[in-house]
Amino acid sequence: MSLFPFGMPVPKEEIIDREDFLMSVKNRLLMGQNLVLAGPRRIGKTSLALELLRQLKDEGYYTVFVDMFRLSGKNMFSKVLVDACLGNRTKITNTLEQVKQNFLHSSKLSLKLKGLELSLTRSNKTVSDDELFDYALNLTEKLAQADKKKLIVVFDEFQEIERIAGENSLKVIRAHIQLHTHVNYLFMGSQTSMMKTIFSNQNQAFYRFAISLPVPPIPPEAMAQYITKKFTEQDIEILPEAIRMILDITGGHPQDTMLVCSESYQALVDDKRKTLNIEHVFLGRDRAFAFLSQGFNEIIESIDPVAKTLLLRIARAESLYSKGNHPNTIKRTLDQLMDKGIIQKIERGKYDFVEPMFKGYFSL
Repeated sequence: MSLFPFGMPVPKEEIIDREDFLMSVKNRLLMGQNLVLAGPRRIGKTSLALELLRQLKDEGYYTVFVDMFRLSGKNMFSKVLVDACLGNRTKITNTLEQVKQNFLHSSKLSLKLKGLELSLTRSNKTVSDDELFDYALNLTEKLAQADKKKLIVVFDEFQEIERIAGENSLKVIRAHIQLHTHVNYLFMGSQTSMMKTIFSNQNQAFYRFAISLPVPPIPPEAMAQYITKKFTEQDIEILPEAIRMILDITGGHPQDTMLVCSESYQALVDDKRKTLNIEHVFLGRDRAFAFLSQGFNEIIESIDPVAKTLLLRIARAESLYSKGNHPNTIKRTLDQLMDKGIIQKIERGKYDFVEPMFKGYFSL
């Protein structure tokens, strides 16, 4: 693994100053609450969830993790959920695939595992996607009840559910899981406005079904201590002004901080030095921008001129309203930028970039 891992979930050793938050989330779930964690991509939500499930599993609880971002249909969602559930018993990652022939050559899928019988009937030589969907949603509670276990389910990128399973899927899921007494759910998503609509709009099936928790930022002092520790472990001295510069560039954004640190470290190695200074950080910043530029450019190309003007004003801390644009147009554009996860509302009438390095890149 890289000295400063980025672009993927990180192990527990690389999770910075999240112990209290993880404990709070775990206690809430075990007390019977369903929770929502919504926030932009690349701030560490998945790493937190995987560490949470690791702790729960070590303590003897059943766990399920489903990443919806990579799923393409209702059938795939159902099979992934079934496999994740049965994996608590079999320790096999593709349990359902092991009995695939039962779908093809029998009128019934019957899987017995330590006294738990799960069955699906089929017709016309195929299992209905709706039938498998219902089966998967029921399985979490049936498994937990049968084994007298508490089961915690994490649905990552939950805002994708209607794309995956259809427009009525939220109603179907709610109808099933609202009856569960041995299972609790953590719903995570990177599209904050969509997640807010799902759980806060009174016309939605999941209205007030789960408590929303903000993902707290990592305190600058904790991030600085982490950076110092990582370089010290490599017998490298890092100057205090270099640490301050890294955090000024990244704003403490977890993934961007890892990237700039990684590229600064590489610049130091290339320079054959043992003390990391501001010049190395500047090189690391420029290399990080080069790495991130394609994604940043795609964002810029996807927005209209009004949005670009507003972003520039936000970057420069200027007034957002002008005579050239109607206030309703500005409000609508700000909402769209928030929907895309580009900006966030700090307070009334004040906005900022979600990713400080994008703010820096946009201002170049």
